[in-house]
Amino acid sequence: MCSCFHTQVDADGGRHDVSILQSQVSEAVQALRAKRVPFAVQAAQQQDGGLLGVVANLIVPVALLGGLLFLLRGGPGGQGGGPFGGGDGPMGMLQSRAKVEVEPETGADAA
Repeated sequence: MCSCFHTQVDADGGRHDVSILQSQVSEAVQALRAKRVPFAVQAAQQQDGGLLGVVANLIVPVALLGGLLFLLRGGPGGQGGGPFGGGDGPMGMLQSRAKVEVEPETGADAA
């Protein structure tokens, strides 16, 4: 026998899941009516979409991550570094680009 799952809402608004066998549904309805318990029957909400819903929910985050990677790599040629400066990636902006040139023969004596 197949059991049916129902959600019961008490007077305080709390929800409780109840499992009733298919053969006991009519008996439960008769017992509720005999005790004058107010109740309502609603169709179960269908989960629509399935695989299509999962794909639709993933499109936006994947597009955002792809755009971010596109900017960080510097576009189609791989040149540049997007908004972070050079081609060293996002941490390249923290490195100094200063160079020290040392000329060994200055002609001055340190005496």
